Amino acid sequence: MKFIGNKEAVSPVVGVMLMLVVTLIIAGVVSAFGGGLVSTTSATPQASISSSLTYQDTLKVQHNGGDAISTKAFDLKARIASGSNIDMIFDVPLKNSTLLRTGDSIVNASSFQTGDVFTVPWKEVIPKSTYGERAEKGDLVVITVIDKNSGKQISSQTVTVN
Repeated sequence: MKFIGNKEAVSPVVGVMLMLVVTLIIAGVVSAFGGGLVSTTSATPQASISSSLTYQDTLKVQHNGGDAISTKAFDLKARIASGSNIDMIFDVPLKNSTLLRTGDSIVNASSFQTGDVFTVPWKEVIPKSTYGERAEKGDLVVITVIDKNSGKQISSQTVTVN
């Protein structure tokens, strides 16, 4: 009995199979990223937040329910929606805020959670310019809470300056 010593026939078949497997794996990874199966952004907290703004006094922000929000990933903006200074936007600094639960600034707390209320002085919300105050009683101001981690809006509410 004599065996045929042709070893070349197996090598091309194995090579083609390996190329197919590698191509399918690469296609699967690209498809997963492209289809949104793999997410690179963090989840935005879901919360119900209400606000009120009193002329030359305070902005009051209340957490009515939902996820606790990390104060390190918390941003607040005010945009004048009516009046003579429409669409002026202000980043509201929170260092002079007061968290009513602790009596300290909200930036010193670990989270803003259900039932919490904090206030921000008027001069921090609507800075004074050389022309006087930028919002008057009766003007509409949009208060927006933003999650810094995801860059997405948590809450937005239009309030009337009282």
